Amino acid sequence: MDVIVEGKITPEEGIDEVIQTVIDLKAVQHAILRVTCSDSELQGRVAFSQGGYILGGQVTESGETGYAAVKRLLEVRKGNYAILDPGRTYVPEVNQSLWIKGEKVIDRLPNLPETVDDLLDANPEALAQKMENTPIGRIDVKTDRSEDAKNAPHTTVEDVKSKARQLDLSGYRSIKQIVIYGVAAIIGSWIAITYGGEIGDWLVTITPQWF
Repeated sequence: MDVIVEGKITPEEGIDEVIQTVIDLKAVQHAILRVTCSDSELQGRVAFSQGGYILGGQVTESGETGYAAVKRLLEVRKGNYAILDPGRTYVPEVNQSLWIKGEKVIDRLPNLPETVDDLLDANPEALAQKMENTPIGRIDVKTDRSEDAKNAPHTTVEDVKSKARQLDLSGYRSIKQIVIYGVAAIIGSWIAITYGGEIGDWLVTITPQWF
């Protein structure tokens, strides 16, 4: 999975900012939010669907899943997070088809309700079919045939306004530098092979002018 956004969870820039960041990533069909608490050993993942819906989660240590896992992870107040793009990877362990709207979770933070009932939409089954057009209980990250996904405006990480986001461009910069150096080396070699003799003669003619 590719890490597309990462950063820290602090009292000033909390998990609500992180959730909003995920919601704003319109170009990512299915995002995975990885949360690590710095005050305990709690860590785990929460699955999001395009449109800002939370599908489920899993706590790494205990294997706990469902709303209980989502509640624990999204109540972390100090730690680290990373937003991952699973691409074509199928991630069933973090999908319990909860279909909780992210904005509802933000409104109820920092203390989420004990049960998921207050956060669920009236008809999650119909919503799932509309958003995914795939069987309930499955994230089909290989394709997205929904009209919402087709018509969604393309949004890059730079478009996200959340203060908590921190774009990781280290890999991109490294690749860019390698490409630039490689092209420069090829051009330099070609010039040396093609015009080496002429350049040498030219340097001999101008050398006395420098001393």
